[in-house]
Amino acid sequence: MNQSELVSNLAAKTRMKDKSAGIAVEGMLQIITETLSKGEEVKLHHFCTFSVKEYEEHMARNPKTGEKVTVPSRRKVVFKASKMLKAKIK
Repeated sequence: MNQSELVSNLAAKTRMKDKSAGIAVEGMLQIITETLSKGEEVKLHHFCTFSVKEYEEHMARNPKTGEKVTVPSRRKVVFKASKMLKAKIK
């Protein structure tokens, strides 16, 4: 499902107009993005948790050449499904 399909499904389930549903989805995504960029978690009860994990700089090996390279520190978004969501998709 892509974003436009999500908007259409949301509009159908909530009896909203597509434009209003699109604004709601965009707003939700913007809030999640802003919250994660601050390093904070987003917990959606009975669905999932989005969080940011920090990785420190470390040494790795290029598998093609065998040369050692330094991998810079970075931040990564982590998605963790809730127990209820995991149970529903089995």
